[in-house]
Amino acid sequence: MGPVWQRLTVVAVIATCLTYVVSSLIFDTRQGAGPVILVLTSGHGVHAGDLPVLLAWVVGMLGCGWLALREP
Repeated sequence: MGPVWQRLTVVAVIATCLTYVVSSLIFDTRQGAGPVILVLTSGHGVHAGDLPVLLAWVVGMLGCGWLALREP
């Protein structure tokens, strides 16, 4: 796979992740559901339902980092 196809693939993955994150934040009722797996403050934490959104964000950020550090 040539450099152009690699970049286009990473861009497509980032776009998919960002679309998922935004749609989850707007429409998903599962977010904030399930057991708390990480307590941040007394009234806030990371729930099991938040994990897919966090995973999509991490994948998108890794793709952005890969694009930023890749030589032209």
